[in-house]
Amino acid sequence: TLVVILLAGVVELSPHSIARLFSSSERVQAIFVESRRSFAAFVVFMVLGNAFDSMVGAMGHVNIVFVAGLISSWAGQVPFAILFTRFWRNDLVGLYAGVNVGSSFLSLILGGFLLVVDWEQLALEAQERSEMQGPRPGSTTTSMVSLQPASDGQKGTGEIVTQRLHA
Repeated sequence: TLVVILLAGVVELSPHSIARLFSSSERVQAIFVESRRSFAAFVVFMVLGNAFDSMVGAMGHVNIVFVAGLISSWAGQVPFAILFTRFWRNDLVGLYAGVNVGSSFLSLILGGFLLVVDWEQLALEAQERSEMQGPRPGSTTTSMVSLQPASDGQKGTGEIVTQRLHA
């Protein structure tokens, strides 16, 4: 988060330096400098949305990521970019502002999911998906899939190992 804020600060405080990365044209640089606040907000919302997207996806909830992406794109970015560039400002400021609405939708949807997710249930789901499962409540043994070579000297992996738990 700090890196994103610093990057947005660089865009705001040193827009001419950043603009020179994209073009040597003074006209293009002037357009970038004029739209720097919308662009800085775009960077913040885009990176925040992508971070939340990665977290929720890593939790195994890719359907939520997919639906949130659809909503943010087609109910946020596209219509608001069209509205803002047609009825407010027909330039990069209007375009970035419209895209920011959609990116903020993504951040709000996925950030809201991260706030209300049942972390204990999520840990149980992750344990069930993992290759090494811990003991079940009341169990005296645990099973895991080993990725080490088979103990009988044959090629291959995936040997199922059952261990007795210490009481």
